Amino acid sequence: MVRARRLPLIPPHGFAASVGLALVTTAGFLCFNLTPVLVNGLVTGLGYTSQQAMNASSASAWGAALGSLVTVFAVRHFRWKPALAIFLIGMLALDLLSAFVTDPTLLTAIRLLHGCLGGGVAGYGFSVIARTRSPDRAFALLLLLQLAAGGLTLLSLEHLVTRQGPHFLFLPIMLFSLAGLCLLPFLDDYTIPPQRTQMRRNRPRIRRRPLLLVLTALFLFQMAISGLYANVLPLARSHGLSPESGVIATQLVTWFGVIGAALALFEGNRAGYFKPVFYGTVLTALASTAYVYSFIWPMFVAASVVIGVTWSFVLVYLFGLVSRFDERGHMAALGCVTSIAGLIAGPFVLTRLSGGESYTPMIAISALLLFGSAIAAWRPLELQDKEGVHALVDPRKQKKGRHQAPMGFSRSQVISSQEATRRVQE
Repeated sequence: MVRARRLPLIPPHGFAASVGLALVTTAGFLCFNLTPVLVNGLVTGLGYTSQQAMNASSASAWGAALGSLVTVFAVRHFRWKPALAIFLIGMLALDLLSAFVTDPTLLTAIRLLHGCLGGGVAGYGFSVIARTRSPDRAFALLLLLQLAAGGLTLLSLEHLVTRQGPHFLFLPIMLFSLAGLCLLPFLDDYTIPPQRTQMRRNRPRIRRRPLLLVLTALFLFQMAISGLYANVLPLARSHGLSPESGVIATQLVTWFGVIGAALALFEGNRAGYFKPVFYGTVLTALASTAYVYSFIWPMFVAASVVIGVTWSFVLVYLFGLVSRFDERGHMAALGCVTSIAGLIAGPFVLTRLSGGESYTPMIAISALLLFGSAIAAWRPLELQDKEGVHALVDPRKQKKGRHQAPMGFSRSQVISSQEATRRVQE
């Protein structure tokens, strides 16, 4: 009997594995980057009204939120590679079907289902990234790849759709889904060691307050930035700038976002978490207030550049911080849900604060949300840096030479878990 030869696997904790996981996860997020082109293509190519096009685009976002929420519970019961293979194949089929559907209601339903599958890909991707030894590196690569791919696609897809027709609108998402599907067999299973899964009663529990604070910070941060980003074009018009100025601003946010992700990739956590997240968020808030002076063209450009860099830079560390609450990736999947919810809530809420002749209330609310994000993250950031820099020692609770428990756990819970592991091994 001839045994089937297994495919060679990429080393699970190396740089190549981080790139592979980032590419697979990007397939679930790419639709967010292509919203302007998709809406414009549906309006100009298929004759949709602006509202019909926005409904089809929004359906993907709401579906992604639902799909990522389901993965928070699904990662406990289903292996990630078979699940992602099913999701990616389903996304390919739905994208292919979307290319030939012209009815707005049917397309909206298809994009909703596609968003659910994409959210599942993103949620599982976050969960698996959290199981690697360098989740911060993988998250930086994820944002770098997502923004770079989105930026290049925005530059090329509009011309392709104009020349070849709206059937090519969903081609980039199909290509990323296909690339992720081809790469999937070469990635590690990232299974949890058996000795860790046997002690459910003795497994350390997560501290809820730091977790809730980090998730709140992530939600407020994404809500504020996405709300500003969605209103850059009308903001430019309200200050007498040309439509091209608003387009340039959105491109600056995207391309300088690539630089921000690259900075986070090279910096790593050498400076800890507190300085990058707290000061980066405060800088983002100050840059957002500069939009009040958008009638000054250099000020408008400078604000867009700073927000582009700090958005992706801070986001890498927030994702990394959420992933450190548990080694199985459940909280990372919850962070994915929170991030998508913030992306949806930002335009929905802040757009209603804009309109008329003044966008100042919207800008003020965005800045307050960002300051609130920095305040919410303060304590968890201090805890994480204290454990990392001071060899997990907390002088207020531990004697000299004794170690503090990992973030989110009490020391007694860790000791009981370690003792249970030792007994099982014996």
